[in-house]
Amino acid sequence: MLALLALCAMKLGNIKKVVRIILVVLLFAVSLLMSGWPVMSIIYAFVFTYNKEFKNKAKWFCVFTLILSATVAAVVTASRVNPSLGITWSYGQAVYLSGFMLALIPLSRYNGQKGVTHTGRYFFYVFYPLHFLVLWGLQKLILG
Repeated sequence: MLALLALCAMKLGNIKKVVRIILVVLLFAVSLLMSGWPVMSIIYAFVFTYNKEFKNKAKWFCVFTLILSATVAAVVTASRVNPSLGITWSYGQAVYLSGFMLALIPLSRYNGQKGVTHTGRYFFYVFYPLHFLVLWGLQKLILG
C-alpha cells in the first residue's frame, strides 16, 4: 500500500516536485516506523517503474536486496555483540532476504502481455497457500 501511495505521490503533476519528494520521504519514514521491511516494497516499486530495461531493473533490484541483506546481517552482528539491543533476528533472515533475487527468474520471462496458461486458471490460487503449508511442514520436520 505504501509503495502504491509513493508511486501516486510522484505522479501528481499538479504539485511541485519538492512536495512530491517530501511526500515519498514521509512514506519512507512511516514504513521504517512500522517495521523497516515495507520500505523495500517502495524501493522495488520505484526500481520496476522508473527503469525501462529489464537489465537495469534486475541490477537495481539485486543491489537494494543485497543492501537489505547486509543491513540485516550487520544488525544481527551488533545484537550479538550487544545483547541489550533486544533484537531477535538471525543470519538466516539475511539469507532469506537474498532469496528475493530468485524472483527475477520468472520476471525475466515476462513480455508485457497476458499469457496463455496450461496450468489452469486457478492454479496459483491453490499453489500459493499450499506452498506455505509445505514449508510449514518442512519447518516442523526439521526443527521439531
